[in-house]
Amino acid sequence: MKNKLLKIGMLMGISLSTWATTFIETPISGRLDIASGAVRGTFLGSTFKKNPVGRVVTEATFQVSAVAGIEPNEIINRNTFKVSYPGGQWNGMTYKVSGSPQFKIGEDVVLMVSKGKFGYILPDLSLSKFSVKEYEGSEVLVSSIFSEKEGIGRISLDEFNSLSQEKFGTQLISFNSDKHIHTKEKSKRIVSQDLLNNYQGRKATQRKPASVGPQESDDSIPIFWFAFALGFLGFISNLVIRGKEE
Repeated sequence: MKNKLLKIGMLMGISLSTWATTFIETPISGRLDIASGAVRGTFLGSTFKKNPVGRVVTEATFQVSAVAGIEPNEIINRNTFKVSYPGGQWNGMTYKVSGSPQFKIGEDVVLMVSKGKFGYILPDLSLSKFSVKEYEGSEVLVSSIFSEKEGIGRISLDEFNSLSQEKFGTQLISFNSDKHIHTKEKSKRIVSQDLLNNYQGRKATQRKPASVGPQESDDSIPIFWFAFALGFLGFISNLVIRGKEE
């Protein structure tokens, strides 16, 4: 009986296991240094899974509206951009990680992301997430951690864009279409079409000399009849001269 209770207690401990996280008041500029890009988007939902090394993670899906520091061809479809972070549920057990972010459906957020082995992650967990709020007619980014501390848990969107410009060489750039087509692939298709057009143009040019022969023969016909007429006139004039002499 005691063994059974012990096993149940161990299982409960595992199912409610929690990893503590201690956050340090790091300036947003410093946190951008360890990020590979920034994304603005709307939270659509999340699922749980095990990554290839067996860790339970939560995979959040966003509809992206703007990016910075990320190549366009890395986001195939802006409606299904995924970011993962540790913790979640698996086989009836809950894996809690203190400091993991919380999202609400439809929430407008800005994320500082890094490219991991298995996709994009939040390198500073909750400190990598900012909710977009309206304040006195301007948009402000607010973190759930240190939310009252300017430059750490709170920053205006304009100031964030300035930091992004310094770090990534670009501000948050809005998407112009629902689906991003790979820029490189699109360029290849354009170049291929140009090459095809040029090839067809060369083929058409190369076929023209084949039709020159008949044109030259047509031009030579009047010359032939002109020579024949001259010869005939000469023959007639000789006959006339001979007739007069006789």
